[in-house]
Amino acid sequence: MPRRPNSRRGLGRSGGAARRAVLAGALAVAAVALTGCQPADSPLFDADAIAAARSLIVLPMVDAPGAEGAGSGKVVPGVLMIELVQMGRFNIIHVSPEKFEQALARSGYSASDCYDPAVSAALGRELAADAVICGEITHYGTQKEHSSTAVFVVAGGGTQTTHWVSLNLRMVKAGEGRIIYVGSGTASSKKGYTAAVASAAEQATASLRRLIKRLEK
Repeated sequence: MPRRPNSRRGLGRSGGAARRAVLAGALAVAAVALTGCQPADSPLFDADAIAAARSLIVLPMVDAPGAEGAGSGKVVPGVLMIELVQMGRFNIIHVSPEKFEQALARSGYSASDCYDPAVSAALGRELAADAVICGEITHYGTQKEHSSTAVFVVAGGGTQTTHWVSLNLRMVKAGEGRIIYVGSGTASSKKGYTAAVASAAEQATASLRRLIKRLEK
């Protein structure tokens, strides 16, 4: 007669794995509880290099995919520049579209190449900046929500549109082509894309803003 498998032994192995998974989850929750609500600094953050950078250029960003994302890379930099100006630390060099296109042509690149740190650094040197802000828009779209109401048997309803924006930022040291800061943000707003972009940009530059405050003390 064939020997029956030892079901208890199998359960013991799977039960041990389950207990280890539960323990790992508990440790993760405990770590979050210990850190509280204090936002963490950017995972890539060179404070000395950022402190040494005085002049910045914000390059057009890579468009988000999809029909709604077309042209989004040219919308975000203007909102981002407002965030940077409000920090009161950097001299933001304004580059006209014509001057930017000329710099691209001289460097042999296209606007879609700007997220590459080597390309953004080359443009930064061409335009006499200490550092360059480049980025990509990973999502730029809307979500429609339908609602219905009935008051005294009179039916009604409406549609609300939520605008969503997700972006990734890099600060690149122009002299070396080295990434000295990264940040990301995702935000939504029912007021339109501008409000969503502003919130996402605020998230993406949060660590940078905290560093500037520390440098000013």
